[in-house]
Amino acid sequence: MKKIFSHSKYGNITYNETFWLGKKSISVKGRQLNKIDKVTFSGKLNGSEEDVYVTVKGNILKGVKLNIDNEEIEIYPKLKPYEIIMALIPFILILIWGNSNALCSLVPVVGGMIGGGISGLFSALMVVFLRKVDKLYLKIAICVVITLITFLICFLIGLGIVVSMQSSS
Repeated sequence: MKKIFSHSKYGNITYNETFWLGKKSISVKGRQLNKIDKVTFSGKLNGSEEDVYVTVKGNILKGVKLNIDNEEIEIYPKLKPYEIIMALIPFILILIWGNSNALCSLVPVVGGMIGGGISGLFSALMVVFLRKVDKLYLKIAICVVITLITFLICFLIGLGIVVSMQSSS
């Protein structure tokens, strides 16, 4: 995820973190900072002769802060409790539905490792989308759509398993 914001002292700061691998990069006023290690960057800021060190604290899920010359700049705030609950809804739904014989006899869904992997993937994807919007009604809409997509995929796989089991016997 890429976020560009303006700071009064340092100008435009661009923070980029890949979702899958968590690789980070930072540029200030269009100039890429040198990566020292996983969370430390350095470069000349505001015409300084010495390198200034920038430390990244956290990640997209926990919230991200940059530490520049002992000044903390918040990039992404921590997830709010309702956002965490929203992100867990697809996973919990498939976890409960996939382990209930009564519910699976009505509407079969794949559970176990396959259902958990699919619902976990979509829960993580929901966190990314929730970070991109600010309005609560959009967050609720994203939650509903991703939950429905997760359920539909798990239903289609579960239905395929049931049909293949019935046709083989």
